[in-house]
Amino acid sequence: MTGEKLALAGVATAVLAIKLKNDDYSLITFESNAKLIKGINERKDVEDVIDDLLEVPATGYTNMEDGLRIGLHELGKARTKDRVGVIITDGNCTSGYNPEKFAIKFPKLYVIMPEGSESNAEFCKKLARLGKGKMYRVKNFNAVPRTLYRLLREVA
Repeated sequence: MTGEKLALAGVATAVLAIKLKNDDYSLITFESNAKLIKGINERKDVEDVIDDLLEVPATGYTNMEDGLRIGLHELGKARTKDRVGVIITDGNCTSGYNPEKFAIKFPKLYVIMPEGSESNAEFCKKLARLGKGKMYRVKNFNAVPRTLYRLLREVA
């Protein structure tokens, strides 16, 4: 992600942090490799999480497999019984292997897909179905924070 998309990811992160307790979520970015920005039981100020997110270099690669692998590992550390994964993606894997083998292991996996000419809706639906979750289409990245907030209210 670059520019506006990265800034909106920061807003979505703030929405996530406000809706959940500070230590009850993790944030993972994924490009060539996934990077854990905030661990599920790590205490970290929202401002620091957003700063770290905005420092992620935008290379344009998408390794969903690695992102879901780390996400699943983080969910395993959760102290709550309700464990939910959320991935924001256009559904195009350009690095790594097929993420389906990890999606199927999630207790619940929700997919937020910003619509666009390169979005792969069928693959996003498949990931959500394998993860026993739901896919949310958003018209553009501007709608991601509102959709994330709505999704979290539904699953809470």
